[in-house]
Amino acid sequence: MGLRKHIPLVAAMAALLTAPTAKADMPDDPLTFFANCAGRLSAELSFRWLFSDPSADQVEAMRQTTLDIVAALTPPGEARTVLNRRIEAHAAHSALLTRAHFTGDAWASDHAARSLMRCARYVLDPGDLAWVDAPLRARLR
Repeated sequence: MGLRKHIPLVAAMAALLTAPTAKADMPDDPLTFFANCAGRLSAELSFRWLFSDPSADQVEAMRQTTLDIVAALTPPGEARTVLNRRIEAHAAHSALLTRAHFTGDAWASDHAARSLMRCARYVLDPGDLAWVDAPLRARLR
């Protein structure tokens, strides 16, 4: 990806990091946070594809935005480390979704939903969050 594509993302991240309301709960390490979100969203997308969930397109769009943010924040030479974080988060979220869906584990369901919502809050407009939580909870319970 060219630098021109990343300039708006970096500007958006800078605005997010300096916004008074975002500072209270913005992670200390945005790159790690968004890399973990990208991994979780990849697992979520795979799971929704597996069950032919119509909201998979929305998850895919959120995942792509998150991947763009990760790419913009990744320093030169750190791509492997970031990819490793994404893979670990993917495996963890996939395990949560599997446990929640196939065993009915309420804790796993809630943890998966809360993790997804935390990621979504930084990527989506507040009005777009409704689809994230409701279908996930309905499907996993």
